[in-house]
Amino acid sequence: MFGKRQSTSAALLAVAILAGACGGGAAPTPGSTGPAPVGTSSATAQVNPNGTTVDPDGFVRFPGEASRPADGHYYLVEDLCGQFTKTFMEGLTGKTFVKVAPPDSTGAIECDYFFSTLEQGGAVAFLILNLSYLNVANQKTGLLALGRSPTTDPSIPMDNWVVRAEDGHLVSIYFLLGTDKFLILDRTAASATEAEMLAYAAKLGAKMKDFR
Repeated sequence: MFGKRQSTSAALLAVAILAGACGGGAAPTPGSTGPAPVGTSSATAQVNPNGTTVDPDGFVRFPGEASRPADGHYYLVEDLCGQFTKTFMEGLTGKTFVKVAPPDSTGAIECDYFFSTLEQGGAVAFLILNLSYLNVANQKTGLLALGRSPTTDPSIPMDNWVVRAEDGHLVSIYFLLGTDKFLILDRTAASATEAEMLAYAAKLGAKMKDFR
C-alpha cells in the first residue's frame, strides 16, 4: 500500500550496505542543556514547561542533545511529528492533512503526512520526512552507485541534495545536517509535484538552516 515509503527505506538500506565498509554514524543520545524559563513568551515564540519552544508557525524547538556544542544551534530530534507539527506542515504546504503519524512498523525515524488524495490503486497519498544518522559521504557514493544523481539546489538555503533518477525525475530531497546526519523529504506520486516539492524544500531549508 505504501510503496514509496518502502522505496525510500530500500534505497537507504542499499546505500548503507554499499557504504558499510567505510563506517557510519550512530544516533546521538538525547540529553538536555538545562530547562528554559517556564511559562515565558514573546511576540515570536512560546516557551513551555517542558522546555520546548513553539514558534508562531507551529514548529517546535527542543532543548537539545548531549552532542550539542555551545554555539546556539538547535537540533532536529527523532520526534519528527512532534517537531514538524501538523500545524507547521499545513502552513508550509498550504494543504490539509487528515493524519500525521510515524510509520507503524518500519522502524524508521520518520513522520508521514497523509492527504485525503488517493494514489492509483487506492493507496493514500502522503509526504514523508525521514531522519538518518548515516555518513553523508558514503550516502552520496551509494546514491551514485544506484544511478541516482545528487545535486545542490541554490533555492534551498542550506546544504542540500536534490536527488534525481537516471531518467531525470525527482526522487527525494536531502537536507544535510552534519557529516553523519541528514533529513529527507520524500513523497508518494500523487501527493506533490516536483515544483511543489522544491518549493516545500526551500521553505524547510529556510526554517532549519541553522539546525544540526
